Amino acid sequence: MTYNIHVGIGMDKKLDLQRIAAGCLRPNKLLEVVKNVKACLIVVGDFNDVPQGQPCQLMRSQFGDAWAESRATTDGLSYPADKPAKRIDYIFYRSSDRVRARHA
Repeated sequence: MTYNIHVGIGMDKKLDLQRIAAGCLRPNKLLEVVKNVKACLIVVGDFNDVPQGQPCQLMRSQFGDAWAESRATTDGLSYPADKPAKRIDYIFYRSSDRVRARHA
């Protein structure tokens, strides 16, 4: 089963991050929705935050980060598209599933 996610970034990023932490935006809600899914589970999407950010930390508490585990030799930067300087797009897989990152 695959889920696609896009975390919006409003005028006030700090407010959005507080809402994510409070469970009002997608990463927290997604974890709640998929907790009983038995099938192999992959979550992909634009989290609009860097790997050290709260949404990604929350996802990594239950999912593997395919890019980080692929041993890629580049940084995986994806934003902005014309001169990438940040990594904001991710492929997460449930750590308990038998999935291997080959190339991300």
